[in-house]
Order: sequence, then structure tokens, then C-alpha cells
Amino acid sequence: MTTIPNAPARVPPRSRRQVESAVRRLRGAPAGGVRQVSYDRGAVDGYLWALGLRGRPPVSGAPVTGRECPSGAQIASEEHAARLQCGMEGLCSRVRDYACGVRDALAWIRGVSDARP
Repeated sequence: MTTIPNAPARVPPRSRRQVESAVRRLRGAPAGGVRQVSYDRGAVDGYLWALGLRGRPPVSGAPVTGRECPSGAQIASEEHAARLQCGMEGLCSRVRDYACGVRDALAWIRGVSDARP
């Protein structure tokens, strides 16, 4: 896992170590069906973005400037965008499953949910 110099040790309220562990676990998991692959990819992308390892949020694509890692408010905003996409029936199931993975990962990072993807 790549580390970022001067990156905060915590991605509120989960620690950086906890989030990095979740990424390793998902990357090492055997591939499931299409739904599980899209969901896991969304969760990993959400984790990596929250760690500051992706430039743009995975669902909204809104630019994040001036920080190595997104703020708690930016993470909450992206979780909300993912929640909205996750509930859209007209979307392709892969896109919706990806958004659900992002939503669940960011909710876990924020401590809104104890269910870690």
C-alpha cells in the first residue's frame, strides 16, 4: 500500500491503518459475481479516495482541492451522492452496485455504520 507523507493518521473516525487493512482485505478476496465485483471495486475506490490516494471522488467526481485527504465534510458529501445513486432504479446494476460499495465504505469510515465492506 502506498503511503502519503504528512497524511493524517486518522480518517475520522476510523484510523488510517483500519482503512488500509480494509483495502488489503478486499483486494485479496476471491472474485464473486458481477454484483460483488462492482460493489467491492466501489468500496476500494471509496477507501482509496478517503485516504488521499485518488484525486477525484469516486461517484460525484467533484474536485477536492487544497488537501491531501478529503475532509470529513467532503467524505459525508460523497457518501450522500453515493447513497442517492445506490437508490436509483434506472441505473445499470453495475453502476448502482459500485455506488453502494462506495456508500458503505464511506459510511464505515465515518462511523455511521459498523458494517465494513
